[in-house]
Amino acid sequence: EAEHAFLPALLDAAKNPRIIRDAPGYIDCSVYVTVLEVPTRLDRALGDQHPMGNPHYNVSPEGGKAAARAIADGLGRLYPEHQAVFQRNLDAYLAQLDAAAVRWEKEAAPLHGQKLVSYHPDLVYFAEAFGMVPFGTIEIRAGIDPTPSHIAELEESMRKNNVKIVVRELQYPAGLAESVAQTAGAKLVELPVMSGGLPETKDYISFLDYNLRTMLKAVQGS
Repeated sequence: EAEHAFLPALLDAAKNPRIIRDAPGYIDCSVYVTVLEVPTRLDRALGDQHPMGNPHYNVSPEGGKAAARAIADGLGRLYPEHQAVFQRNLDAYLAQLDAAAVRWEKEAAPLHGQKLVSYHPDLVYFAEAFGMVPFGTIEIRAGIDPTPSHIAELEESMRKNNVKIVVRELQYPAGLAESVAQTAGAKLVELPVMSGGLPETKDYISFLDYNLRTMLKAVQGS
């Protein structure tokens, strides 16, 4: 339900009754997610709000595990005769993720307490998973383009608060993020927000590996 803003229209456009809401083929990957940033009030002036909370849970290990469970459940509903196979595959995949998460937790120690600015608020779950502190966004709010005054205030606040990391998610323009990082004296980090976003991120574990190690290089070099 987290991607309420576009999902209903997308499902309608598909014209496939098997995947509409409440149909057997409708799999909501967020059902097991502990959702962050659930708004206390809704206001169009506040940008692209998500009434059910921040939908970018895929950038954290726990979000990935939650999605895998939901997918296995959905496949089991569709093909109950193969439910045992889906459960075995899920168990094996979760074991891989758990093993990687132990390693990631140790590797992430230098990130603890580090503040970051991102273009869009889509690294909140990443920050929570690895001990970082979201400080602000280049967008004024989600979906609202930055203004010169917003950028000037952000850069000044970053300098005052010793914020050393600016993240440009790969789907956003490079120039402004580069300028903010340079003006504020921060490092620019460029990250995909989906597996497959770069050749090095061909699957989910390599995606999280890449993002964590790229962030570590920036922090340890700052």
